[in-house]
Amino acid sequence: MSKEKKSKTNKENHEDKQQSIVVEEKEIVRMDLNLEKWPLFSTEEHKGARVLKRIDSAGNKQTVTISPYIKGDKQYTLTAHREGKIIYALLKKWQDSGKPNDKPVYFSLRQIADILGISWGGSAYNFIKTGLLNLRGVCLTFESSYKASKTSETYELTEPMNILMKLKIFEKTQRDGVVPVFSFSEFTFHNYITDSILNKFMKPVRLDVLKQLKGDTVIILYRWLDLIMSDKSMLEYTIDENLAKDLGLEDMRMDNFLRSIKTAAENLEGKELSTGKITYCKIEKKETGTGLKLVVRKGKYDMISGVENEEEVIKEEVIKEQELLGYYNSLGPKEQKEIDVIRKRIVKDKYTGFNVRPALLEAIAEYQKNKNETTEKTT
Repeated sequence: MSKEKKSKTNKENHEDKQQSIVVEEKEIVRMDLNLEKWPLFSTEEHKGARVLKRIDSAGNKQTVTISPYIKGDKQYTLTAHREGKIIYALLKKWQDSGKPNDKPVYFSLRQIADILGISWGGSAYNFIKTGLLNLRGVCLTFESSYKASKTSETYELTEPMNILMKLKIFEKTQRDGVVPVFSFSEFTFHNYITDSILNKFMKPVRLDVLKQLKGDTVIILYRWLDLIMSDKSMLEYTIDENLAKDLGLEDMRMDNFLRSIKTAAENLEGKELSTGKITYCKIEKKETGTGLKLVVRKGKYDMISGVENEEEVIKEEVIKEQELLGYYNSLGPKEQKEIDVIRKRIVKDKYTGFNVRPALLEAIAEYQKNKNETTEKTT
């Protein structure tokens, strides 16, 4: 075979390879950041009211009270595997309907099942109906913890809010007991939620990934990692009561919590977040002292081919860290103390007790940026 013929064949093979790349569609929905920052969805075992607490950077207490929906002698709360999935399916339906802020969205329960990839039948119907009623019935009370999207002020919602402000489920049963598909049901999100999203105080969520996850703890850990790792590629977090509190699972026995987190971590390795792909997610022993830690690494995914560039990302992160730490070490005690104040504020704002290396690096970067901006203004 001639060199010319061989070259042509290689080119054709390359083109065939390029054409064979399948780009998977990423289903992305936008959620009110106020709701996404709190572990609102818990496990099926949790009964009764839940009270979530934090302290903001100014030292103010923030509280969200989740009051159960009571029907007869039963109490229903927000579970991750049911309401934690259905709410995102409703957000997709709302987005596809033009994001209305002043009128209801018409839908059928069958459409919600299709969005979530659930086979339609009696079980799916009951699952979705229960979730919808809970999203309408469970009350959330925000105390100094709901941020207005337009004014950036944090305030209290004096009246408990429901995620769904209105809900009507249209039902008509045929003789064979099968519920037919009609788009006569309707829902309306609370206007605070839609206002936040429309005013860009929101967070993207990978619905295509989340709907495939199984189990409450897996979904709870995924939502938390998607939020906390949005601006970082590495994370180490001690497994203790602080992590349980961040995940809203502080009532779980520590041995059960550890077992659940270990299983969840194993299931999340290889899953994509809204900002990259989880390339490593494991429970490891701490280098110093006793105890365990959650170790997570995130790689980038190429939006065209889907190929991760993990080694390149980690190399860039290491260089960036070295530069920040070098800058920090070049400062005097006074400047380092100012950075420590910023670090503590970041810890309280974002991590609820997370007090390790990434928080310090973020604080150094913020201090350096503010210093540069001040220098530019004075010159």
